[in-house]
Amino acid sequence: MNTVGTSTKTASERLAQTRRATARLSARQRGVTLVELVVTLVVASITLAIAVPSFNNLNASANMRSTATDLISAINGARADAVNLRGQVTLRPITGSDWSSGWVIDYSSGTLNEENREFLPARGVTVSEESDIASLVFLPNGTVNTQARFELCGPNDGRLIDVSRVGRISNTNQSCP
Repeated sequence: MNTVGTSTKTASERLAQTRRATARLSARQRGVTLVELVVTLVVASITLAIAVPSFNNLNASANMRSTATDLISAINGARADAVNLRGQVTLRPITGSDWSSGWVIDYSSGTLNEENREFLPARGVTVSEESDIASLVFLPNGTVNTQARFELCGPNDGRLIDVSRVGRISNTNQSCP
């Protein structure tokens, strides 16, 4: 006799009934409707329309930082190598006087076991030297033959990198035309 309620179904019968109801519900819901699919595509399109320009700006900023870091590393590396090797080390453009094509640390012929190192600017970044110098020559005492001012310009921002006669570097943000 059942003292808890008036139901005479056993637990196993109730479980079987629940399973049948779930099976009927699952049989009716086999796919997605066209409306659900269109709503999902619209939401995805809006999200992409917002995200793509932000990603492009982020990529352009990363390219600017990368190029500035490479140029500063090349200047510092050339200066340090001139002191360590006790000889002249030259930083010059890869081609002519066009710094946008890249730059190379060029070791003097008397330096043994040192290979020239080349650096290329990242995509979308232009590099120019304001006084059109052909190269920077670092001397064994760490000084440089002339001061230089490099202007890096990208689609969104720019950098100004100054090199003093004693080899000190300053890096400031700037806006490019």
